Amino acid sequence: MSKSKTIVQKLSASWIIELVKLAKTMDSKKLQQRTLIKYFTSLNYTSHQILERLREYLGTECPPLSTISWWVREFKRRRTTVEDNERVGRPISASDEQNIQKINEIVLSDRRINVEQIALELKMSTGIVHKILTEHLGMRKISARWVPKLLSVSEKAKRVQFCQENLDFMEGENKFLSTVVTGDETWCYYYDPETKVQSKQWKRSGSPPPVKGKRGKSAGKVMATVFWDTKGILLLEFMPPKTTITGTTYSQTLKNLKQQIPNLRPRTKTRKWRLLHDNASSHTSRVARAAVMECGFEELFHPPYSPDLAPSDYYLFRNLKNHLKGTQFSDDSEVKAAVKVYFDSLPKIFF
Repeated sequence: MSKSKTIVQKLSASWIIELVKLAKTMDSKKLQQRTLIKYFTSLNYTSHQILERLREYLGTECPPLSTISWWVREFKRRRTTVEDNERVGRPISASDEQNIQKINEIVLSDRRINVEQIALELKMSTGIVHKILTEHLGMRKISARWVPKLLSVSEKAKRVQFCQENLDFMEGENKFLSTVVTGDETWCYYYDPETKVQSKQWKRSGSPPPVKGKRGKSAGKVMATVFWDTKGILLLEFMPPKTTITGTTYSQTLKNLKQQIPNLRPRTKTRKWRLLHDNASSHTSRVARAAVMECGFEELFHPPYSPDLAPSDYYLFRNLKNHLKGTQFSDDSEVKAAVKVYFDSLPKIFF
């Protein structure tokens, strides 16, 4: 009797192993678990006994006791299937082509509309609307990028024309950039507070972060006028205190520049210099334009609101001011000396 019982246990164990292998071939882990629960229920195992056997065969994939107990009750009520019953109500179809097209039309008509407004208009959940926008339509809501000026059609045409003229110059003349002299004016302050990036310090974990008081730019400042080419600074002038740049003062600066070029670039006496400056009123006045012609400069057209074509403001002066930030000066002479020292320290490749 005991021998036959042992044979039955061995056959049962081997059959369970085969059943586990069969269950693991199913696509869903839930179906695997339910198949084994159904088998052990047919052998009159309790929920706790089934939990122990499933832990033995399934390991970490074993379902909790509450789930096992629920399915044991279902199978004892003569349930035969291990799959979920069909739920009453219409299937989820909110992400169909019709709703996708509706949301696409709404967004194209008003790109600032939010998800809640779309959901309210179409009587859908915000989750479904967000899913359609991101997954089906590939959209995301971002802030507008700030630009100095929105160019008009005519301003864009002038910009294209200027860039095309520069390209034509470069194709016809290999040393085009070496013939360009550019310049502008900038304020140099007695004190210009350093940026947040410049104030960064190394610290250990747990130590308090560095602090600093908020400070603004000083009232004392000096106006510097700088002209330069691909080899370096050609002219550096500082405006006298309590004076402003006018067409007359700027025309005199251009004449000083014309006199300075032969001294610094003696091999370019016969060169035709091209002048690139911005459209400030003092630069475009009649007196200044007359000085440009008198000095023999060929004036390059500067498109309006073109920061990338203003190398003084967005390259030379930016680096100068980053160098001077955080340094305290007491008078004009110290500011002027610091500016001169900085320009003299720049290598030729910088220009």
